[in-house]
Amino acid sequence: MDQDKIKRQNLISIGSIITGIIMIIFILNFNNPNLRGQFSSIFSNFGSDSGGSSTQNRSSDSSSSSEEDSRPQNGQISQQEKSSLSDQEAVALIERWQNSKQQIFAPPYNRRLASRILTGEAYTDNSGAIDWLEDNGGYYTYNLTSIEDTSNFYQNGNSGHIEVVVREQRTLCMNGRPSQDDNTIDDKRLVRYNLRNERGEWRISSYDTQNVINQRSNPNKSCEL
Repeated sequence: MDQDKIKRQNLISIGSIITGIIMIIFILNFNNPNLRGQFSSIFSNFGSDSGGSSTQNRSSDSSSSSEEDSRPQNGQISQQEKSSLSDQEAVALIERWQNSKQQIFAPPYNRRLASRILTGEAYTDNSGAIDWLEDNGGYYTYNLTSIEDTSNFYQNGNSGHIEVVVREQRTLCMNGRPSQDDNTIDDKRLVRYNLRNERGEWRISSYDTQNVINQRSNPNKSCEL
């Protein structure tokens, strides 16, 4: 038993001596520039999978952040461009409304088309008129619609207005026959149209008659669709 213990102690002592010698050799050789370069290369390669990736991610995040910062600015510019309205565009919107009435106030009573042109009070009022016509077997025909003059165009942000002289020859037909009231008329009046921008699309939000210029019974009344 004592001999085994002595052997173990000798082995431990020899191991300690060998370890000490290796450490001394390592320290002495580390002063060699070539050896230092090899160790530097080893540690550099070890860190490239984590540290380098992290740096790349930070760079990517920074780049992505820069792009995100620029996108709202571009979006704001785009929104500003969409909110701008010229007097020609305002007149074109009124013309579109006039030319669409035959499809809106007669079969097929195109409410979707109305919603693309009208909003707010204008849409609500005309939607009610469509309901009444459809429920009572009525519809309008238009022999003539025209814009004869425009004035007082104004636009600020998402709202604006324009005054337009419009002329209509229209016939209210009930059960396929022209009405004999003032809904079957040749009408010329000055109308102020209020406009609103909604999600980049300009629509008519309301309109009011400023002056009835001329009005008479429609000489060309017709219920032909």
